[in-house]
Amino acid sequence: MLSKVNIFIYYVNWWFRLWFKIALLSLRLPYSFFQRIGIFRHGAMDRKDYVEQMWKLHFIDINELHIIDNTGSFLELGPGDSISSALKAKSAGFNHSILIDTDAFASDSDEILQDLSDSNRRIDLKDSKNHYKCEYLTEGKKSLETLNEGNLSFAFSNSVLQHVNLEEVKSVLNELYRISDKGCIQSHIIDLRDMICRSSFHYDCPSYLWEAKFFQKFPIYTNRLRCFEWIESFTKAGFELVDVKIYDDFEQSLDPKCASTLDLNNSIANMHLIVRKN
Repeated sequence: MLSKVNIFIYYVNWWFRLWFKIALLSLRLPYSFFQRIGIFRHGAMDRKDYVEQMWKLHFIDINELHIIDNTGSFLELGPGDSISSALKAKSAGFNHSILIDTDAFASDSDEILQDLSDSNRRIDLKDSKNHYKCEYLTEGKKSLETLNEGNLSFAFSNSVLQHVNLEEVKSVLNELYRISDKGCIQSHIIDLRDMICRSSFHYDCPSYLWEAKFFQKFPIYTNRLRCFEWIESFTKAGFELVDVKIYDDFEQSLDPKCASTLDLNNSIANMHLIVRKN
């Protein structure tokens, strides 16, 4: 148990780190700079072992319990530094993959899109929608809104949805429901800790700062929705809750029946939500 003095020190340190990161991000340096020095990274999907781990967690393990239809499209929200999940989707039998991000962070996109092309000739990689079994779209919510209704049979995101702006969460979940076919299963891991120093101190930050337009553009922004609020948001969008797993800071599983009480006590560090469109 931490003493009050230690908690105070951690709290002061959190505020120092917050303002330091705001100052650093305000310099508007390119993402590649932060990636090289290891301060900000969009996941680790550029590592083969991590891709295997994520595909097992989101697809293989779930497919063993709830058969996933591979006749529709596969979607990953926020692929980050690599779109390699499209290759995993192809090996699982999906004929079409969609990867949506807020910018072109994936350095391997050209190579992978070419590998997935139906054509043997070198073609314009920007025209992926017409030539590829994989679409890499980089305008976030705008890209999501361009997708056809009812085409999706499986989707996942890994530590992405917490970064959606608070006022856009409802519309993003509604879009995910709209583009899903009947029976579509979605798997979402949502991090409930802050991106400052993996604490729950961000709940204490005043909304006028945290929800300010300038702050929402930073990668340290999260919408601060709690576990039971995410469950409620998905069910209101129309999804059926298939399973929910919650974990503490030490990745120990917690009882989901106590989610609302635990979450208000900041005991839940992250959650794995599996939903279906009926």
